[in-house]
Amino acid sequence: ASFDISARLCESEELPTTTRYVTLSHCWGDKEFFKLTQHNHEILRQSIPVLSLQKTFQDAMFLALELGIAYLWIDSLCIVQDSYDDWLYESKKMGGVYCYAECNIAATGYRDGTSGLFGERAALPILHPTLPLKCVLFKEDFGGAEQHFNGFYTAADSLQFELQVNRSILNSRAWVAQERALSPSIIHFTPEKVWWECSEMVADEAISSHKFFSTVQNRPGKTIRSLETDQKREIYRFWRRFALRYAGTRITKSEDRFPAASGIARVLEGMLNENYIAGFWEGDLVRSLLWRRTGVVHDIPPTQLAPSWSWAHMCGDVNNELDHHFEDIEPLEGVQIKVLSEVPGFESDLKSLPIERSCVRGLAVKGPLRRLPPNLQSNLQDNVEMD
Repeated sequence: ASFDISARLCESEELPTTTRYVTLSHCWGDKEFFKLTQHNHEILRQSIPVLSLQKTFQDAMFLALELGIAYLWIDSLCIVQDSYDDWLYESKKMGGVYCYAECNIAATGYRDGTSGLFGERAALPILHPTLPLKCVLFKEDFGGAEQHFNGFYTAADSLQFELQVNRSILNSRAWVAQERALSPSIIHFTPEKVWWECSEMVADEAISSHKFFSTVQNRPGKTIRSLETDQKREIYRFWRRFALRYAGTRITKSEDRFPAASGIARVLEGMLNENYIAGFWEGDLVRSLLWRRTGVVHDIPPTQLAPSWSWAHMCGDVNNELDHHFEDIEPLEGVQIKVLSEVPGFESDLKSLPIERSCVRGLAVKGPLRRLPPNLQSNLQDNVEMD
């Protein structure tokens, strides 16, 4: 069916601002495939040879039309791949591209675009048995009022979403982490099943009518579009959770560590109206510095574009174990933060520190110092020592 589709390249400036469109997230893989270049730019404005596209692109076009949407944004077809200037221009718009799409189509379970979205399914059936259950949660065990649960409940493997989506090769990529965080909703295609993800629920094709899967465990919670400008604490929390996940993702070029998160940074800067410093927000800097490395650093040289106290300095998993102890406190009085020096990059449209090719080399924090309480000391990992 996708072979009957006709397509052409459209300039966004030519379309009404109310145009409905969807986006595609995909792994590029190692094989060469058809892309937008300076040579074929004008040709593709007349017609895109659909048969020359990867199967995933063809299937995404077909799905968009089935959803009643005539426009699809694909990075390799909407950014001129042999033009650094166009990449720079378009990368500054990434926040809006994914944030204002109707939804994101994600080829989550596939290493490249040759398999498509509708490939052969695994032989295992999708079963969610329904069982009668009687349960009482007592106040002394969980806090709050006593609760009774009587009725029929559906059972499912809670690890499926973690294994098939969260740990997929697609979601291990830095650029895709931003796309996922910006998108209002996502349709994940995997060899096992189709998943739906948004800020309200996570569901699979077998259970799609109610909030079955825990959004607390599977998603960071709010989407960027649901944040309110007057709720700075929520915005800070959103960014800290994103940054901790993003730090563990892989990226081909270490110098792209900041650009690959710049879409979210630009959106949040407009909401916070404060300086963005090497991966942190000035108003939340003291709390945000409570991160540490966990596990093994990926086999990618650490970027020298970030200072050593920034999570962006290295490419590996980080944790903010102490962060939840400080969620409900106000900033400490008397703490002063001063940027000692900056290494400027090229011009950026961010009002604060340019994030594409720049960093802060010095930071001074002045304030009261107190010994860590014993209960917090006992929670620290063995590889952390505090005197």
